[in-house]
Amino acid sequence: MVRAPMLFAFAVCLSACSQIGIPAAKSPPQAVFEAKTAFLGAVRIANDYKSLPPCPTVTICSNPSVVVVIQKAAVATQAALNSADATVNDPQFKDGSVAQKAAVAAQNSFAAFVAITATLRTK
Repeated sequence: MVRAPMLFAFAVCLSACSQIGIPAAKSPPQAVFEAKTAFLGAVRIANDYKSLPPCPTVTICSNPSVVVVIQKAAVATQAALNSADATVNDPQFKDGSVAQKAAVAAQNSFAAFVAITATLRTK
C-alpha cells in the first residue's frame, strides 16, 4: 500500500523542517500565518493516518486511541492559532508585546502538533 510510506515520508519531512533553522518571521501576523499554513500540512498527515483501517484488522493500520489524541491535539492547535490570529490582527495589540507573545504561542502550539504527528507509526 502506497499510503503508509507516504505517511512516513511526510512525518519525517515535517519533523526535519521543525529541526532546521527556518528564517524568523518579519512580524507577528506573518508568524501566525506561517504557523497556520504549516498546520494544514500536519493535519493532512493526521488525516491520512486516520483514514487507515483500524488495528488489528490489516497489516497497515491506525490505532483508534492515537486517532483520538490526534483529533484533540488538532482541535486545541486550531483554537490556539485562531486566537493568535485574532490577537495579532487586532489594532489594539498589533504592534506590542502581546502580539509577539501570541505569535510565539501559535508557533509553539503548532510545534507540539508536529511532534505528535511525527511519532505516528503504522503496524
